[in-house]
Amino acid sequence: MITDKKGFTLIEVMVAMVIFGMTLMAATAMNLMTIKCNTGGNMMTEATMLAREKMEECQTKAWELEDGTYTDNLDGIYSRTWVITPHTSRSKRVTVYVAFAPAMGTPKRATINSIVGVGYHELNNGKLTDGSTTMEF
Repeated sequence: MITDKKGFTLIEVMVAMVIFGMTLMAATAMNLMTIKCNTGGNMMTEATMLAREKMEECQTKAWELEDGTYTDNLDGIYSRTWVITPHTSRSKRVTVYVAFAPAMGTPKRATINSIVGVGYHELNNGKLTDGSTTMEF
């Protein structure tokens, strides 16, 4: 008769499998949440860069800006809208919105506001002029 029993009982193996399965599910959920957050962060960074790009374009072409609301769709993921309104006789307020909807989550929007000067558009021999005022550099 054998009295020395080695190994695990069926109950012990099943309990170990349940604990291992729960740990594996928790790790998988954590990985999925990390991927979701990283993707959302990357999309917000891209939206901010697209807004900055349009703001820089508006700042460099300030004298050409017409008041109004303009929109363009980028890559089917991002929608960029910029609103130009009068601020003073020599400046305009520019607001750029870039909206996007992550695959999982609520729609988000990056917004940039700025006031850009208008009128100074001619640079000749170190002199910046708008016809009535001249600034020398």
